Amino acid sequence: MTGRAPLLVAIPVHNGEAPLAATLRALSQQRDLAEVSVLVVCNGCHDRSAEIAREAARLFDRCAGYEVLELPAVGRGGALQLALRRRRGGLAVLDQDAVLSPGALAAIRAAFDAGRHFATLRPRPRRSGSRLVRAYYRFWLALDYVRRSPATIGFYAVSVQGLGRVTGLPPVHSDDKYVRLKFAPAERVRIESEWYRVDPQRSFCALVRDRARYNRGNLELARLLPVRESEDAPRHVRADCLAALRQPGDGLAFAATVLLSRLYGAFPRP
Repeated sequence: MTGRAPLLVAIPVHNGEAPLAATLRALSQQRDLAEVSVLVVCNGCHDRSAEIAREAARLFDRCAGYEVLELPAVGRGGALQLALRRRRGGLAVLDQDAVLSPGALAAIRAAFDAGRHFATLRPRPRRSGSRLVRAYYRFWLALDYVRRSPATIGFYAVSVQGLGRVTGLPPVHSDDKYVRLKFAPAERVRIESEWYRVDPQRSFCALVRDRARYNRGNLELARLLPVRESEDAPRHVRADCLAALRQPGDGLAFAATVLLSRLYGAFPRP
């Protein structure tokens, strides 16, 4: 795999001691680590995240570089701005609880070689303890918008050429969608042969709160990138909800989540 542009895998971490070891172990076992560097940014952590990240350094002897930084609470946006300044080639953003399949990075770099600039993998949420959360994700993952956008919930990557369009990253809630909207649909790809596994919400209430934050993030992006938002894959939230209401089980769970998140978001937060 030599001769390819370098790739920096940035992992923003905030109190992630529980999932981080598995995330790093899976990353170290990637088939393609030539010219890959890893940057773990511990952002305002008050647990053992930085210690766990430093202990994992021994796993990355095949990488071009491995670094752990401890920062005050600069937020996810601040951590990603630092990664943008430090990268020498492309950039992959990996959440602290996202576990990559063994061929993930090789597939991402092959997509870059084929002319794509924004790439992700097939998401695979772990099994939640909540039946409603499991039903929501089964329905959400089957939506055409999620596949075609492609929507991400824990991992995305941008080519070195594509990063020329991401010169600044404002402190937005949905950095993945902000970056994705910098590219036309034909420049993006979701690689179906590889996957990443993430932790879903543990309860239905937590899912509703997260969906409300997602809604606020969409409004924020519509103000920042109004033209780009219109160029995204078609979203038919109302139609999706109406269709979901006619489907027992998964569909009803999805519709209830969307409707309750809208109601929750209508009330000002303390």
